[in-house]
Amino acid sequence: MANHKPNAIPSEIRGLIARLRRRIRAYVWLEGLAAVVIWFGLTFWAGLALDYLPVLVGSSEMPRGARFTLLAIVSAVLLYIVYRWILRRAFARLNDKSLALLIERKFPEFQDSLVTTVEFGQDNLATTEVDEHMLSRTRNLAAASVSNVQFGPIFNRGPLVRNVLAAIVAVASIVLFAVFAKEAFATWTNRFYLLSDDPWPRRAHIEVLDFDEQRNRKVAEGDDITIHVRANANRAAPPPEVCTIFYRMNNGERGRANMSKDGAVRDGYQHYSFDSTPFKGMLDGVEFDVVGFDHRVSGYRVDVVASPVITEVKLRSELPAYTGLVPRNENWTVATRLPIGTHVVVTAKANKPLAKVEFTDVSSETESLETITPNESDSTEFTYTVETLNQRIAKNIVLYDQDGIVSQQPFRFTIGAIEDQQPEVSASLSGIGDAVTPDVRIPASGAATDDYKIAKTWFNLVVGPPESEANQQTQTHSFPIAAKSDGDFDVVLDMRTERTKEQSPVELQVGQRLTLTVRAEDQFDLGDKPNIGISEEYPLRVVEPSELLALLEADELRLRRRFEQIIAEVTETRDMLARVQSEADEVIDTNATEAGNDGSEDSDAIDAERVQSLRALRVLRARQQGEKATQEIAGVTAGFESIRDELVNNRVDTEERKIRLEEQIVEPLKDIVDLQYPDWDDTLQELIVAIEKSEPSDAQAAESVRLTDEILLAMQRVLQKMEELESYNELVDLVRSIIKEQEDLLEKTKEERKNQAKSLLE
Repeated sequence: MANHKPNAIPSEIRGLIARLRRRIRAYVWLEGLAAVVIWFGLTFWAGLALDYLPVLVGSSEMPRGARFTLLAIVSAVLLYIVYRWILRRAFARLNDKSLALLIERKFPEFQDSLVTTVEFGQDNLATTEVDEHMLSRTRNLAAASVSNVQFGPIFNRGPLVRNVLAAIVAVASIVLFAVFAKEAFATWTNRFYLLSDDPWPRRAHIEVLDFDEQRNRKVAEGDDITIHVRANANRAAPPPEVCTIFYRMNNGERGRANMSKDGAVRDGYQHYSFDSTPFKGMLDGVEFDVVGFDHRVSGYRVDVVASPVITEVKLRSELPAYTGLVPRNENWTVATRLPIGTHVVVTAKANKPLAKVEFTDVSSETESLETITPNESDSTEFTYTVETLNQRIAKNIVLYDQDGIVSQQPFRFTIGAIEDQQPEVSASLSGIGDAVTPDVRIPASGAATDDYKIAKTWFNLVVGPPESEANQQTQTHSFPIAAKSDGDFDVVLDMRTERTKEQSPVELQVGQRLTLTVRAEDQFDLGDKPNIGISEEYPLRVVEPSELLALLEADELRLRRRFEQIIAEVTETRDMLARVQSEADEVIDTNATEAGNDGSEDSDAIDAERVQSLRALRVLRARQQGEKATQEIAGVTAGFESIRDELVNNRVDTEERKIRLEEQIVEPLKDIVDLQYPDWDDTLQELIVAIEKSEPSDAQAAESVRLTDEILLAMQRVLQKMEELESYNELVDLVRSIIKEQEDLLEKTKEERKNQAKSLLE
């Protein structure tokens, strides 16, 4: 019969199972920790390779983001290993029965006694009815075999050994790396585990020059730039032979270019430069990196911006007082010119904000530089002031914008200086010759014009002494002229009136030589004196009235002889027209004969055409002679008018003389020119047309001869009056000579009486 009491597990068996359980947990911990160390070592070296190997070929280290991602992956896998290989296994429940089965599988000599003992020794089977004798026997058998159990066969030491060795190798490699490459070890641990941005030490060290702290640079569109790089030549390794630029343009184009050395090492640096594509004639932005050996500098950018240019220039001009003009605003052009003395404010506008503006004066031999700043309210504008424009301004303007760009070409700014010109005076004397009497009145007409305004106009009369008194000084007299607002004047200088003035009278003496000019003064007030314009000089000599009359009579004689020659030429013209008339009659007779004789030869027709051509040519010559004669008659008329005016202006005229000149010579000559000649010329024109059309021309020819005879008759009448005037003048001369002889005789008589009186006193 079975007994019902608890079946306790012997202590030997409990101790065996406990030792196995500890061994298993130790195996798990050791294997898990080895896996952790192996993973740590693998990721340490793998991350180091990913971060440092690109540096060896001139690339950059992993950025912080990539390192953070890698560290996160490493940490996640590490947690998985700890959980999977340590926590999950080390803290798993290992029951006694499972461990007993594990032992019995490796040690068959237990003959299931160990499993049976453990199974019936558990609390849930302690009250099970069993044969106590048999159970005791089984316990004893199991307890007897405990001493023969060795744990070695139970465990597979190969994987554990491999993992432990791998972990030792990983730890040893890291320790050796830390010992022999402390700087690299520290750099990597800081970069990987602390996410530091400290770069790896390089064999070379290069710098890109001429860029700002943000590694940016701006360049004007179309400009060329040169990239300058320098490498430290004081390092253990020599500086790179070449530096390489890797560039990326905004349009997607990529490329690389090698930089050449720029001379030898100087000041401890080896310099490199590059100025070709894509940095030549830049039209698009460029990002680039530079690599020298294992050092890479990246993130450099060149942006293309517009070059600063002046888009508008305005002038505020305050014109000087002498111009009489109000201030004005105008747009500047290259042809802008302003009067001297103008105050100018120049306001210029650029296409972008400016930093400063430089003015270089190129109008003088020594160039001067002036720098101004843009307006505070609008940095695209700047103001330049010319206090007083004294001469032409020529300046080169260079713009510096806020991007650091300098204008590609200087802006040439010029303002021409208009010098105040002296007034222009045109004056003509009417009815005045080279000789005048002391009581002469001098009519003058003309105009005085100036750039701006005339201040005053006057006669300037220089009176020189007679030739017999050459040692005396000349005298200068001024007589104001009341000119119109536009400068025109038509005035008379009356020397009789000037002689009778109470203040500063001027009296002309026979024998004096005069120089008369008209002068004008403007309002220019910036120099020592205003500008004065002077007309043409008119030299005059003061003569007795009788001498002037003699001179005028000589002029009359010259005009009469000229008129006689004109009459002779007109007579020749009349004879030429008479021949044309006779030829016209012959043509009529010839046409009548040809009408009765149809068999005439062709040669007769040719002769007729030749005759017609000769007739037309003679008429044309007659017209030319007539036009010439008319012009000469007009000249003779003007000559007699001038004589008449000189008589009047010199106050030596008589009413009879004026009537003779005006009514008997001047007016008839004007009638010939204005009335008779036009009718005569029209008749000749009709005659030419008739001849050219082979029409009957005898009537026109006869009319032209008749009109020519009338003109000749009128000219002969005028010539007769001229001869009568000459006779009259001769009579006057005779009377004048008698009077002069009487005066001379009286003078001699007085002189003789004085001499006799002196002799009596002696």
